[in-house]
Amino acid sequence: MGIKSKNKLGLSPVIATVLLVAMVIVMGTIVFIWMRGSIKEVVYKFSDKNIELACADVSFDAEYTDGNLYVVNNGDVPIRDFKVQVIKGGTKTTFNLNREGISFDGITSGNGKDVDISGENVGSAEEILVIPVLQGRNDAGTLKNYVCDEKYGEKRFITSN
Repeated sequence: MGIKSKNKLGLSPVIATVLLVAMVIVMGTIVFIWMRGSIKEVVYKFSDKNIELACADVSFDAEYTDGNLYVVNNGDVPIRDFKVQVIKGGTKTTFNLNREGISFDGITSGNGKDVDISGENVGSAEEILVIPVLQGRNDAGTLKNYVCDEKYGEKRFITSN
């Protein structure tokens, strides 16, 4: 019959436990980093309302005529800025009304402003989408701008003369 050898080498229980704990720590760190990147910083409007919810309360009108964009705030929420998407031939370009060379410091309730955007090559576009930008504070008290979702924007079709 066969002779059994007692010189078999195996993984000791201590080393196996250390490897198992190290793998769990590495996987936990990976999940933590992944989750931290997917969670947005909360910004508040009116000190207690999530700014994403304040976008639903925004009410404004936008009219484009001959290179000028006229915006009026019809609601109770102050609008800090507007993001304008220019759609031309299936491509989108964006700019903010408050940008280099142009000072747009927002509009409060019941007020309106006329902004010259002729330098942005809007005249040859098919349509523009005007999206409100609100300003709120994060948990640390720092002012932050928040661009509302496109569904809260005003779409205007450009007609050629």
